[in-house]
Amino acid sequence: MNLQSKDQSTLRFKWMLAGFALFGLPVLVGLGCWQLQRADQKQQLLDSMQQAEQLQYLPLSESLSDVQYSMLALQGEFDRQQYFLLDNRTREGRVGYEVIALFQPLQEAHLILVNLGWTPAGNSRDELPNVDLPSGVVSLALMAKAEQSSLVLARDQWAEGWPKRIQAIDTQRVEVLLQQPIWHATAKTRESVVDDLDIRWTLNLMTPERHRGYAFQWFALATALLILLVVSWFRLQGEKHHE
Repeated sequence: MNLQSKDQSTLRFKWMLAGFALFGLPVLVGLGCWQLQRADQKQQLLDSMQQAEQLQYLPLSESLSDVQYSMLALQGEFDRQQYFLLDNRTREGRVGYEVIALFQPLQEAHLILVNLGWTPAGNSRDELPNVDLPSGVVSLALMAKAEQSSLVLARDQWAEGWPKRIQAIDTQRVEVLLQQPIWHATAKTRESVVDDLDIRWTLNLMTPERHRGYAFQWFALATALLILLVVSWFRLQGEKHHE
């Protein structure tokens, strides 16, 4: 290799090192910091759930729109004719639905959506489960959570009639459908309300420790890249000095 070609190769290598330094390191460090932020958010969420140990009746004037997790005890009645089936919910490898019922607390104008548990799907998509909801005034122990937006790849098409199969809970859309105010929160029952429904809830939540583990991996990659860049730079300078 002649001197000119070697100088061109050295220049290209320098530009490659500069590219790694300018783009690779900030990306890796940024990913590590993001994972640490997610770990803090998850820890705050778990702390708020642990603090909500005492059941408290919901004040009549209180909105659930800003609640993360809250334990509630309510009395009211179910709409036995109209309920939703939250699609594509699995238990032990079986596909099914979670039953989302409309619950009217006593002396309240707002309805609240209550997840009563899981039921298996039928052999055909056209076969929807028939859920026998309780009649009359019932008492519920609930864990309520502020509504969060869900990712739906396509517009959720709701068929005519009841029950309605849905892909995600959307309280604003339910309000428009029923022409009745809905609390912008969802609740899961802590006790069995319908015998055939499975209420073995699992917390779909990545732990703070796992986020911190990912952060460590990103920071370790950033450190390895930095060491590689420094060693390569000094080696390049040593070769240049030797020449």
